[in-house]
Amino acid sequence: MANFLTHLAVAKRYIEINGEVDNIQDFYDGSVLPDLTDDKEKTHYGTRTEMTSLLKRNIEKVNPEKFLQHNKLDNDINRGKYLHMRVDWEYYNNFISPDHQAKTNFETFFKDVVYTDNLCADYIMKKYGVYFGLTSAAIEKEITELKKQWKNGDISRWGKNFVGEMLYSKKELDAFIEKMARVKLPR
Repeated sequence: MANFLTHLAVAKRYIEINGEVDNIQDFYDGSVLPDLTDDKEKTHYGTRTEMTSLLKRNIEKVNPEKFLQHNKLDNDINRGKYLHMRVDWEYYNNFISPDHQAKTNFETFFKDVVYTDNLCADYIMKKYGVYFGLTSAAIEKEITELKKQWKNGDISRWGKNFVGEMLYSKKELDAFIEKMARVKLPR
């Protein structure tokens, strides 16, 4: 899934471009809340599939339209959650090469995602002016835990000289963020 900082960058750019947000804090919170759980299939309204095909599993794990069947976009938290799901859906269906997903296994793909995310983190923070503190104190505990995992947990399991494959360039990431920031959210 797109990383935390990418979701915040999309949310920030969405506000700058569209200006349709009443409560900026709620919108930022909603844009990251679906990932602050152990059961992401539930918060992303996806289908739990067997790990026989990484591509099939990735495509089916996010369903923005199912979210709309169960939720109204009558507040900025839900609008942020919906944008989050649209970003993740696009991430798996079009941004990360389906060919790459079809020919790799889950462990390698996850390693490549973590590697790419970590190499792009400082770039996203500087270019888009986003950081973990944009979210509210109400979700601070989850964010603190996420930062710990990101800094030590995920990478340390592969060792000090951890290297994966870059899944996209910074230029491609910028284009993705801009594309997703221009998505029209239903009112």
